[in-house]
Amino acid sequence: MLLNQGVQVDATSTTMSVIPLHLAAQQGHIAVVGMLLSRSTQQQHAKDWRGRTSLHLAAMNGHYEMVSLLIAQGSNINVMDQVHFKFIGLFSLNELKFFFIIPNLLNGWTGMHYATQAGHLNVIKLFVKSSADAQAETKEGKVPLCFAAAHNHVDCLRYLLKQNHDTHALMDDRKFIFDLMVCGKANDNEPLKEFILQSPAPIDTAVKLSALYHEMSEKEKERAKDLLNVSQFAEDMAVELLGITASEYNPALLLKAKDNRGRPLLDVLIENEQVNIYLKMKR
Repeated sequence: MLLNQGVQVDATSTTMSVIPLHLAAQQGHIAVVGMLLSRSTQQQHAKDWRGRTSLHLAAMNGHYEMVSLLIAQGSNINVMDQVHFKFIGLFSLNELKFFFIIPNLLNGWTGMHYATQAGHLNVIKLFVKSSADAQAETKEGKVPLCFAAAHNHVDCLRYLLKQNHDTHALMDDRKFIFDLMVCGKANDNEPLKEFILQSPAPIDTAVKLSALYHEMSEKEKERAKDLLNVSQFAEDMAVELLGITASEYNPALLLKAKDNRGRPLLDVLIENEQVNIYLKMKR
């Protein structure tokens, strides 16, 4: 029926701007999507009232083959849902006209954000393989990594940590740092270890994380014990990494190594009250 002449396959619903392709992609009906796209590939760029394309809907539901098909057909892998308002209708009361308008609540999410929130690792890998932007930010400045940590998808988190990411920006995100601790608690701190080792300067990262978690423990009384434990874990990693590096390089030169702000490691240790890290390493 959808292929009959005269049938408008990209006709939207009255209120939600949903077209048949949206529904088929959301449900993972490959054959139906194939038939619809044979009529017009442009409809894959159509957005529903939340600014979501068929690719968004397929990704959030973990339909690997569907996502692969849509990408192959030319869907924009980095397209974001957008802030916009949808006119729904109007009614009259005492000769006054009132309009129904619904705002979009989700915005700035790519297909990878949706896949990461739901924990669909295979779909995330497909996006990365297809050169999707793993550092795309939502309107709130959240990258997919943040979603992986927030929803405790450790396998997704560890995979994304191996992709390009901004360690320093993530460390400025207190929620991400807290979520990283939560993920690590049930996984022998492996996510935290991975975050440190995958950073551009592991020693510097470990030192700053240790100080950061210690600071957070003074404000988050209910999770103070967990935060102190992870602070100690980061400190122990810093000591171990510094010891390994010092066995190959002059310790004095290590203390002069500069961080992303141009500060020597010694200054970083002093500023974060972590000089004991260097003293432990020398024992």
